[in-house]
Amino acid sequence: MRKILNIAIVLLAAVVAVGCGPKVKENPLEKGMVAQWHLTESPLLTEDTEDIIDIYVEFKEDKSFTLYQKDMNSPIYYNIYNGTYLITEDVVTGQYSDGKSWGAKNGYKATLDTALGTLTFVNVDMPDDISVFTMTAIPEDVTGGAVRMTTRGEEMFEIVRYL
Repeated sequence: MRKILNIAIVLLAAVVAVGCGPKVKENPLEKGMVAQWHLTESPLLTEDTEDIIDIYVEFKEDKSFTLYQKDMNSPIYYNIYNGTYLITEDVVTGQYSDGKSWGAKNGYKATLDTALGTLTFVNVDMPDDISVFTMTAIPEDVTGGAVRMTTRGEEMFEIVRYL
């Protein structure tokens, strides 16, 4: 009986020791960014461009993203781009599926405001380049009519990817 009691005490101590181990600090951006977003504020969005430029992005849990972009070079339809992103503390970087990196060489400092439902990106290299995304479902007419642009097509039409 005493042997069983000693084994139970040792097992209980092991469970307590494992449960009290160091906690891994969770980055709020990791889960908070996983959503669909619409670009609502940017230096690109002016009175002259508000009807032409429209951008949606979906960040997924597996660290992939899908970007839908309509701009002056393709004002009728949305170009669709896929890739992966990485979060290091509060800086987000990304790479498109064709190997091109996001335009912000050193990434974007990201701030998530869950109360307002906004995600703010500040270009690390150009702090005046601030973009605000608002959490919203991407409309079906955007996802359903999007076109995959090739690198060659981008060069031909001088299309610049937003991120």
